Amino acid sequence: MAATTTLILTAQEQAIIDGKKVLHGTATDRVLRMFDAIRSSGPPRVALERAVYFTESFKATEGQPLVLRWAKALKHIAENISVAIFDDELIVGRPNTWFGRYTLVYPELDGTIIQAGAKAFIEAKEAGAPDAVTVTDEDKQIIDEVLFPYWNGKDFTPNFIKALPPETRHLCWGSDPENVGTKFSFVIISTSTMRHSQNWVIDFEKMLKRGCKGLREEAQERLAALEDPRDLAFKQPFYEAAIITCDALSLFAKRYSELATQMAATTTDPQRKQELEAIAAICAWVPENPARTFREAIQAQWFTQLFSRFEEMVGGQINQGRMDQYFYPFYKQDIEAGRLTPEGAQELFQCLWLNIMQSIESQMSPSAAKGREGFSHHETVTIGGQTPEGLDATNELSYVILESTRPLKCSYPELGVRIHANTPDRFLHAVVETIKDGKGSPKLINDEFMVPWYLSNGIEMREALDYAMSGCSESRLPNRETHKTGNGGINYGAVMEMTLRDGRMKIYQDEQFGLKTGDPRTFKTYDDVWNAFKLQLENVVKHIMIQNYIATSQKPKYIAAPLASTLHNLCMEHGRDLHSHADYIPGALDASCIDGLGGFATCIDSLAAIKHLIYDTKRLTWDQLLNALEKNWKARRRFARCV
Repeated sequence: MAATTTLILTAQEQAIIDGKKVLHGTATDRVLRMFDAIRSSGPPRVALERAVYFTESFKATEGQPLVLRWAKALKHIAENISVAIFDDELIVGRPNTWFGRYTLVYPELDGTIIQAGAKAFIEAKEAGAPDAVTVTDEDKQIIDEVLFPYWNGKDFTPNFIKALPPETRHLCWGSDPENVGTKFSFVIISTSTMRHSQNWVIDFEKMLKRGCKGLREEAQERLAALEDPRDLAFKQPFYEAAIITCDALSLFAKRYSELATQMAATTTDPQRKQELEAIAAICAWVPENPARTFREAIQAQWFTQLFSRFEEMVGGQINQGRMDQYFYPFYKQDIEAGRLTPEGAQELFQCLWLNIMQSIESQMSPSAAKGREGFSHHETVTIGGQTPEGLDATNELSYVILESTRPLKCSYPELGVRIHANTPDRFLHAVVETIKDGKGSPKLINDEFMVPWYLSNGIEMREALDYAMSGCSESRLPNRETHKTGNGGINYGAVMEMTLRDGRMKIYQDEQFGLKTGDPRTFKTYDDVWNAFKLQLENVVKHIMIQNYIATSQKPKYIAAPLASTLHNLCMEHGRDLHSHADYIPGALDASCIDGLGGFATCIDSLAAIKHLIYDTKRLTWDQLLNALEKNWKARRRFARCV
């Protein structure tokens, strides 16, 4: 009797096959219309206005302190970038004039290779790549005539590469001079050239509670208190930059208030007129002032994270922090006052998710663009966990946020749940039901591990209990950690290959990348293999750390972040930008690490197979294994019979 196969699909897969618009629960017609419009808008397009106005400002401010130049550039962007409000939008703010996916461009990171990046995108599109970033003829002209001529040689990437020791540079980019800066060797992946900052969580609660007005007043008070000549030389530009940045963010929001007012005056739809008038009033109030309602809080949060995108490229996108904590007071107040329902809150969250969904991270570099194929994103929203007092932090809004991510057939936002010993069973059940949808969300992180880890690094209990998830599966203390420089990633597969090929790489025509640790045929015991592997790995790690330190030392010359720094307690206290060696600020937690352990499991499996097959059971000889590797396993059937 023939065996039958039953195909078991996740709820997400079944919804796609069935053509269902809603995966679970409900979504309003407004949300579905916007979702369909985004999905049908095609591949993302480069959004160049931010880059153009940033460049214009930098041309006019050469010679000034970098943090001040950055703040003035943000203000120039706020004054000039196009503003647009589209049908159905309730939470407004965008960096372009179209509704759909976009990718911002940061020539201060890769201006020297921006033309090569644009060319790679155009070629990918012409070759039929279905999701290649769109670069129009007009975009190409702006890149060629405006961005490249100014930034060529002035951006971070080529200057960082020049500062590296030759051996470290070789491990990152190989020996071909045409590859340097454009094509990684993929032995070491130097991520500092792909982003201004590694995964980061800014303090959104501070903006919601104090507004730009409160932050500006703090900077003004600290500026007025400066007396020491050294402080006036080094701290004054920072506080001036903080003031300008607050002005810029408020100005940007008020331009949306003015646009909404104009649109309300001309629309003939009574409902949309009322919505536009509400948008105008909200944008006139936040983020300049503290939020008063849940909807004002959502709008202020979006303006803040959008402006953070104008400021810098954060690896994996802007992480959202503990949303069910900092939004909860506004939610609870509005629910009790009858101004809001859980369903209404869910719709506002979904409007926010759709705004996030339109922002795609992709660098203008041939190598980096390919490395981001599929546009992975990690703008993690943290829910659950514990309060600073050690109590369970789960509340009604935790469930609303969880449910708001389920109806749409998309993976935005990246949802993360903090789990601890006293997490309610009801919440655990709701989390598991959401995971069963099959969208890979939410991801879980264990307080029982993370909190002791922070305590062991000198963090006080209240702060340790208030951490937020970030990036792929990491964590952050928004007002304690200061290390922003992107780290280097290890390709463990390359380390394994160098162990088996005396430090050489076949893909690079046997070029010597690693140490000469010997021909494996001469290894008498497995310990010889392990020792060779350790030497290769330690050599790669050494050079990863070298490039990390070089990147950290170079960043203050090329990168600043006045908004993120204004929202950071330690930066405001010490008058220093996050990129200016802020990890040496007293009381800061240096979170520097090695980033991305590619091929780790494959490497461990390989070592285990070598130990078992060659040394323990002797079922395989080194000649057989190395021959199979050399032929790329093309004789795998014969090899299988050998083992």
